Formats: sequence, C-alpha cells, structure tokens
Amino acid sequence: MPADQDPVIRRRARRDTAIILSPLAIGVLLNAIVRPWLATFIDAEEIRRGAAVRGSDHWWEPTPHAVAEHPVISWFLSVSDGAIAGVLLASCGLIAIVMWLRGRSARRRSERLLTATQTS
Repeated sequence: MPADQDPVIRRRARRDTAIILSPLAIGVLLNAIVRPWLATFIDAEEIRRGAAVRGSDHWWEPTPHAVAEHPVISWFLSVSDGAIAGVLLASCGLIAIVMWLRGRSARRRSERLLTATQTS
C-alpha cells in the first residue's frame, strides 16, 4: 500500500501537524479573545499601530493605578500582538525540530537493535 494511502501514516501526519500548529491556535485565541476580554477588567487604553494588509498591531497601555493593582495582567496586555505571534511561531519551529530529532534518534536506535540481533 502506498504511503499516502496508509491510514496509520495519514493519522500520524495529521497528529504531528496538529501538534506543530497548536501554538498558533493558542496565539489566535489569546490575541482575538483572551487579551481583549482581560482589557475590559482593567483601565487600559488600546494602542493600534500600522495599517498593513494583515491588520494593525495593537496592545494596551494600562494606567499606573491598573499596573499597581494587576501587574501581571498589565504586562501581558502591554506586549504587542505581533510579539506574541512571533514567539508562538518560533515555538512551532522548535516543536518541529524536536519531533524530527526524536524520530531520527528512534530510527537510529531501532536500526542498531536490528543490527545487533542480526549479528548475534
């Protein structure tokens, strides 16, 4: 059976793709839903920069009173959407490299075991 029709290989490819792309899905949820929702709880001004085809980059500038009350939320909202997306895109690459290295080491290990059992 060709590799593109083997259900096990197709299932593994779908699983690996989902694992690699999951940080991007998390980033979309953070930037589109969670951060605007958090901004409604503290006193912060929304800042938008740029008018690119893909949209503008935005973040929130909290008031000093909001920073004193909610330092972690204030920091999280003051980071731009582009920075969050960049970090999560880099994590996708890191996950792909780690998965490739693990697969490569597993193949080498199985080849060594196969060679050791054949020579014994």
